[in-house]
Amino acid sequence: MTLLYYTPGSKKWKNSKGTVTGRVIVRGKTIKNMKSQEVMEMARPPSKETKRDRTQESIVNALRKNDLTENFIADKVEEYMSFYDDLLYINDALTDMKSSGYEDIKKYTEATGEKRRISGEMRKILEFLGLKPTVVPLPMGGGSDEEL
Repeated sequence: MTLLYYTPGSKKWKNSKGTVTGRVIVRGKTIKNMKSQEVMEMARPPSKETKRDRTQESIVNALRKNDLTENFIADKVEEYMSFYDDLLYINDALTDMKSSGYEDIKKYTEATGEKRRISGEMRKILEFLGLKPTVVPLPMGGGSDEEL
């Protein structure tokens, strides 16, 4: 991420390499007349809580679109979000194990196995709810894997 700074006196955006020319775009929005603190707040990646809320909101909106609003459906969404939280915990634990040079391969293998099991349960819940990811067509041809 590149941090941009606005100098009110010069009315120019700057980064560590100098003045930024052209439009400044943050998260798809053209920025004009904003202070650097506002840009940094917009450019900051979403927190885990925000991602969780967006995920839950996305599932609920998809279910509403399909006219599925019964109580047992809401229970399934809560179950999915519980698995989501468990998966975040395991991912954090695995990251900590990797960064600290953790040498107990058995515990690491158990954690990755649990991660696969939880992911499978989450997929089953989405299938039960009738929610499947959309298929994104990949370009065919002589492109290399690096382009993906």
